[in-house]
Amino acid sequence: SIQDTVLNKLEYDLYTHPSESCDWINVLIGIFIESYRRDNTFKQNVVNKINNILSDTQAKYSFIAPIILTDFALGDEYPQINKAKIRPGEHNGMITEFFINFNDCIVLGIDTNLMINWPRPCIAALPVSLSISLLHFSGKIMVEYVSPLDSNNKYILFSVGDDYKLELDVKTLLGHRTKIKDPEKLTNIIINIINDFFRNKLVFPNYIRYDIPNKPKID
Repeated sequence: SIQDTVLNKLEYDLYTHPSESCDWINVLIGIFIESYRRDNTFKQNVVNKINNILSDTQAKYSFIAPIILTDFALGDEYPQINKAKIRPGEHNGMITEFFINFNDCIVLGIDTNLMINWPRPCIAALPVSLSISLLHFSGKIMVEYVSPLDSNNKYILFSVGDDYKLELDVKTLLGHRTKIKDPEKLTNIIINIINDFFRNKLVFPNYIRYDIPNKPKID
């Protein structure tokens, strides 16, 4: 197989090879992230993409007024990767696994209004402000390269170990500025929704799949 050929030539034993330092990878990732943070065109493209998503979301629900992006920050720090190694995969392949630790403050804030449409459309509106900050993430990341024996379709699976830690700061403000409320129950509900979404999408045995083209396109 392809993996056996590569492992033999590189003298890499999946069962005995120790975990490796990733300092050089951390430097490259840091340079890559910082270059995008300083790229105003990139940041504007991200903002435009977020606004498109917010606009599409608002269009689906008659009780939500236009959603305005009020805050967006990419943070100042970089993720730290360590203890990287390759081991046998679960699906006739190999898994690259490593641990990541990330402490920063990535912020997304929005304002909107919840519309009351009874007994007639737009009879009243409840202002809503929401701010979500990612403060900490740590856990094991698994990237599995799968090459089925009975198929030419190759793909990569991305997943996170179930012992991850995700820390969010959510602020919710309801009502007019003169009568602002920050309901703790609503904040907890939003955090639980985000955690459930993350767990159901990415935490092993769940995963995100990326199919590898059989014939690379050459321009």
